[in-house]
Amino acid sequence: MEPRDEKLPTTIIELKIVNLMSLFPGEEDFDTKIKKGEDMLRNMSDEDILKLEVDIFKRRTTVEGILHDGLKQVGEYQKLVSEKSPRKGGYKSWVCVRVGLARFVLRELN
Repeated sequence: MEPRDEKLPTTIIELKIVNLMSLFPGEEDFDTKIKKGEDMLRNMSDEDILKLEVDIFKRRTTVEGILHDGLKQVGEYQKLVSEKSPRKGGYKSWVCVRVGLARFVLRELN
């Protein structure tokens, strides 16, 4: 998102999604996965959510690993864009990881 005012920073947002199938790769039907996800995630802290193990493209990782990969990705994109199109206001980059249907973990690239 690039504001018209050159003095304001451009915002770059990377969205990552951890779906219920990744959280619960078992054979349960989708309604069961939804209920399980709502019950489990409702009272978890961001720190607990980051520790969750998930299956992404047949690779076992954690939500924190996905967040880390997203920060690396958005950092590379920010570098490329800032070299091609420098702005007086600079750039602010964020990664948002949606976990399940309703939980989000958001981190800014430092």
